[in-house]
Amino acid sequence: MSEELNFETYEDALETAALAKMEINEIFKPSAARQRKLWKAIFNEKDASKFDFAKKLMFYQAGIPKEDSKSKMESFRKQISAMVEIMTGLGLEENMQSYFQEVGIHITLLKSDKYDTHIPTINEKITNLWDMEYFGEEIPTQGKEILKKLMDSAKNTEFDIVEANQHINEEIMEIACAQFDISPTAFKKALDLMVSEKNGKNIQEKLDAIEEGRKALDKALEPFTAE
Repeated sequence: MSEELNFETYEDALETAALAKMEINEIFKPSAARQRKLWKAIFNEKDASKFDFAKKLMFYQAGIPKEDSKSKMESFRKQISAMVEIMTGLGLEENMQSYFQEVGIHITLLKSDKYDTHIPTINEKITNLWDMEYFGEEIPTQGKEILKKLMDSAKNTEFDIVEANQHINEEIMEIACAQFDISPTAFKKALDLMVSEKNGKNIQEKLDAIEEGRKALDKALEPFTAE
C-alpha cells in the first residue's frame, strides 16, 4: 500500500478512484475489445473465448497479480490431471480420449498448423481496427507473428487493468476507508455512482434503488431491532 496517498476530504478520494476507474473503462477495456475483435476477424473465429482463456492462462502466473497468487496454468494443469486420474480410475479413459479428440487433443497435445500459414486477405475492417490499436504499424503477413503481437498486447492491457484496479482497491480505497471510517462496500457503491455521474448519467435511479434496499433490510431486521 502506498504511503504517499493522503486525501483532504472523502470526496477527493472518490474523485481519484473515479478517474482511475474511467481510465480502465475508456482506454484499457476498449483496447482489449479491439484485440479480441482482431483475433476473431483475422483467424475467422466466432467468438473470443479461446483467446481470452489463453491470455489469462499466460498472464496470471505465480506472483501475478499478487505475491501469493498461483499460476492459472498450474491450476488448469491440476484440474486436467485430476480429471484424468479419476476418469481413468472409473474406467472411462476411452470416453475421455474421444472427448479430447473432438478438439484435437489426445491427452498429449497435437500440433496445430493453424498459425503457421500466410494470411492471404486483410480486409478494410481488419485494417481499421489494426490502425486504431497499433497506430499505423503494418500488419504482419504470418499468422504466428500476428498472434504473438495480439497476445503480447492483450497481456500488457490485462496488466494495465489489474494494476489500475489494484491502485483503486488496495491503495485509494484502503486509505480512504481507514481515513474517513467508510466500509469498502459503501465506498464501491459511491465510486460506481461517481463514475456514472462523470459519464453524464442520471444517478437518481441508483440512489432510489439503494434507498429501497435500505428500507427492505430495515423491515427484514425488525424482529431483531424492535423495542
